[in-house]
Amino acid sequence: MKKLSFLLLVFVLLVGCSTASKNVDQSKSDLDLYPKRFEAILTQLVILVNGRKNSDDNLHVVLLNNMNRINAGFLKLSIDPTLPSSIEGGAIFAFDSAGSHPGIYISPYLVDLYEKRPSLVYSILIHEFQHADSYFTNKDLFILTRDNPVEKYLYEMDAYHLEALFIKNYLAHDKRFILSEFEKFLSSSHSKDNLASFSQAAYKFDMRLVYYLHGLVRSPKNKLLKYKELNETTDSILTQDFEKYEEDWVQYNQVVPLFTIGMLYAQFVRDIETYPATDEDISRMANFDLKKDNPQSYAKLEIIEKKLIKYQDRLNYANIIKKKYLNAE
Repeated sequence: MKKLSFLLLVFVLLVGCSTASKNVDQSKSDLDLYPKRFEAILTQLVILVNGRKNSDDNLHVVLLNNMNRINAGFLKLSIDPTLPSSIEGGAIFAFDSAGSHPGIYISPYLVDLYEKRPSLVYSILIHEFQHADSYFTNKDLFILTRDNPVEKYLYEMDAYHLEALFIKNYLAHDKRFILSEFEKFLSSSHSKDNLASFSQAAYKFDMRLVYYLHGLVRSPKNKLLKYKELNETTDSILTQDFEKYEEDWVQYNQVVPLFTIGMLYAQFVRDIETYPATDEDISRMANFDLKKDNPQSYAKLEIIEKKLIKYQDRLNYANIIKKKYLNAE
């Protein structure tokens, strides 16, 4: 009966699903059709996941949990015509300034794209459902993603992990679906290097570096030792020979760790200062200024940024990668 009730939920889940009332070019009559079309897409997604023999896998649980939340009114679904007509940003999980009223919002573009790329739309929805599940599992930590780029990145990788598993286990061997280049790239990266190459292409972030430093920050080591290892890691990146190779892909990959530490160094410093956080730490960091409060780390960041400026043109190769792999074709 568990699978049957799971399937029935979808027919009532869109009671609260409405089109966003914002100024758009599409007519109201056109927009009014999208919730019903979205309902049909979700119905087919539930049927697809429900048809698996192994109904106890994590993906099934994530989808079931969210269907229950939608049915109970805890999670909103809405068509938002102001979202980009793109697979990047065409669907989002969001909440209000107080961290409440969570919802999944989808662009009419993705509803239209379903006719051509149903598997891709399913994959994108699984990604957002993972975000919703993370929010309800640990709301306070998930809300940090608004101000903490490290946590935001880690939650994104969690969502891409489930999305990749969905592609590999539910779509890749189903002859009804023709995978897009994006789905092929994501699932291939998951199998090949656990999303490390996908992270390089989509975020210009060195995934292993981020996870290592995140683990360092949350380790039981004392603050001085954490700073020592952070700076040793940073120095090892800064002293690399960036002139050694000529191939575009290799040059790009060389700069990825530098870009990663450049974008996240200040956050890692803040995290070292506040983990595990006490009330005094939280109060002290409310007005934390890296230059004034930690001049040594600020000086290190200046060195990182100076070298990053010198080699930032190499990062433009990411545009070629995105054009080839991170699209709906």
